[in-house]
Amino acid sequence: MMDCAGTICVILPYLAGGAYIAIMLAVVGVPQLLTHYLENRNRQRDRLEDIAAAEQRRREDRDAAEQRRRDDQATEERRRREDQAAAERRHQETLALLNNTANLMVALLDNRQSAPGPDQAAAIADLQQSVAQLTQMVGDIQHKIQNGNGNAAGNGNTPAQSND
Repeated sequence: MMDCAGTICVILPYLAGGAYIAIMLAVVGVPQLLTHYLENRNRQRDRLEDIAAAEQRRREDRDAAEQRRRDDQATEERRRREDQAAAERRHQETLALLNNTANLMVALLDNRQSAPGPDQAAAIADLQQSVAQLTQMVGDIQHKIQNGNGNAAGNGNTPAQSND
């Protein structure tokens, strides 16, 4: 064996202890540091994936809500056009019925005689039928307004009600 001379012999146990500590740190510490680094990297990647997935879901939800809104708007617009067309049709039918009634009344006044003839009896029957149809239409409209199915313009009163 070799003889230690001076300070080298004193330092040598310290160097051996330092080398042992370095080896132990390398054996124990490096795998721990590597494991810690890899776990942190995986957690960060998972968190970023979760954020991206949540953002994708939010975009899909927003797009679905926008599509529902557009569909609802289109449905409402179509329903409004259908209601307008139905109201216009009812208006035209009412005008035609009123025109027919007015023509019958003019014919009755023009053919006025002391005793009613067969033409006047037919005209009176047509007039009574027109009045009955108008009365039925007014009753239907009042019923719709009272049930909330009609478009009540103004104060919500039916034509038979007053504002008193």
